[in-house]
Amino acid sequence: MESHEDRPGQRILLGRTTFEMMRSYWPHVTDPVNTVAATLNNGKKYVASNTLNDADTAWGDTTMLRGNVIEQVRKLKETPGGDLQVHGSWRLARNLHDAGLVDVYRLVQFPVLVGSGKRLFAHGVAPATYQIAESRALHGGKGATLLTLHQTTFGIAAVGEFEVRDGKEAVAS
Repeated sequence: MESHEDRPGQRILLGRTTFEMMRSYWPHVTDPVNTVAATLNNGKKYVASNTLNDADTAWGDTTMLRGNVIEQVRKLKETPGGDLQVHGSWRLARNLHDAGLVDVYRLVQFPVLVGSGKRLFAHGVAPATYQIAESRALHGGKGATLLTLHQTTFGIAAVGEFEVRDGKEAVAS
């Protein structure tokens, strides 16, 4: 099984809604070859919620983050333990982005237009510039692609430009 999430030493950060959805599904996936299930079921998870209690988070190694989640995540980023990844949890991801805490985006894009819904990069998002580190089609993904973006600037957006080279249009370097 190909997994774009399979990264050694990763820690998972989830919002309440995504955590509840994943907790109802992933514990039932017990295939030892499934690295996603192994990571989610046995790995370190953090849940940002002011409404769940400790009993609600009984799923493997799960820690609740309450109160000022931004400061708690800032501290977690400074501790050893591998990547700190957000899965789903668009509001949490947006708040972390606006606080300048997102270094890398690994976005899986499916070839579907829904017309409306949740938008990670909606009006008012903090400007940032990213460099494409990887772009590839996922096998068996029915056209899904993985895009990995590394942040190069935060707080300002460097706009891409085109230029003419040898009579041809090209992206400016």
